[in-house]
Amino acid sequence: DDAKYEELVAAANAIDDKTERMNALHAAENYLVGEQHYVIPLFGYAEPYLMSSKVTGVTHSPEGHYQLAYAKEKK
Repeated sequence: DDAKYEELVAAANAIDDKTERMNALHAAENYLVGEQHYVIPLFGYAEPYLMSSKVTGVTHSPEGHYQLAYAKEKK
């Protein structure tokens, strides 16, 4: 928990003007990255696939991607 960050976010949430609120949230983010050195993922990617039980040879990379180069259909 970081009291200064919580204060910056609370102040930003109290701002009605969208542009000013985004600027205040940006300042809070700069505080975290510049002074606290936190890394906060803001989003993640997903790749949904449907795969038949008749398919084999599909591998999954550490990065989260399916590799279909060796995919085969069961007979």
